[in-house]
Amino acid sequence: MRPFSRGRSVSSMFVYVLLGLFAVMCTLAVLLGAGFYRNVTDHASAHAHDRIVGSYIRSMVASRATEGGVLIEKGAEGDILVLPETFEDEALVTRIYCYEGMLTECFGYQEDEFEPDVGEPVCEAQSLSAEYDGKLLRVTVFDADGSEHRLAIAVPEGGAE
Repeated sequence: MRPFSRGRSVSSMFVYVLLGLFAVMCTLAVLLGAGFYRNVTDHASAHAHDRIVGSYIRSMVASRATEGGVLIEKGAEGDILVLPETFEDEALVTRIYCYEGMLTECFGYQEDEFEPDVGEPVCEAQSLSAEYDGKLLRVTVFDADGSEHRLAIAVPEGGAE
């Protein structure tokens, strides 16, 4: 058996130092990657909420505005978008409003009394305000954290009142 030489112990120590450095760098890469991933997903979910609010209101107004127009009523927690339509000679209405911290949709007969607690929640929102200027419907939805989502929707013939 050969005795352990000084040159060999230095090269063995160098291998262990490299192995330790590799382990530290791998751990650092995993931690940084996890933080980056968390930031990306938080950012994506925040923008997903923006897209949900905008897409929902735009599509509802676009699908209903040509038939009966868009009406704006005052509600307890902000404005109410009223989207009337007719189906088989029945006057129906979809109301979009904020109720108890949620953007809510209520669909029913136009002659029925409006009850905000029977609507279906769409997404979180504190208040909704709307105004109509010419052919442009401006809608602002405020989130629980105070951020606002502004929409400007061109209303086709049939108009908003």
